[in-house]
Amino acid sequence: MTTLLAHVMTTDEESEYFDSSSELMKLVAGAIKQANFTSIWRENEDIPYSTQALEFCLDNLTDEIHTEDIIRYDN
Repeated sequence: MTTLLAHVMTTDEESEYFDSSSELMKLVAGAIKQANFTSIWRENEDIPYSTQALEFCLDNLTDEIHTEDIIRYDN
């Protein structure tokens, strides 16, 4: 993930930027779904924690995309 993130932050080709960004988000989503947290809290099996976490992240990301207050990082 670190290598792919560095690639996204430094690429100067549009297709690489979009394709790598998509792949990075898939890797992060996969890591969230495989997190140890869901195995620790088995008593609440009716609640899909990983799905809820991903939905929460997407909601927050959508809010960030549509605001002018996006956090900027130096490459």
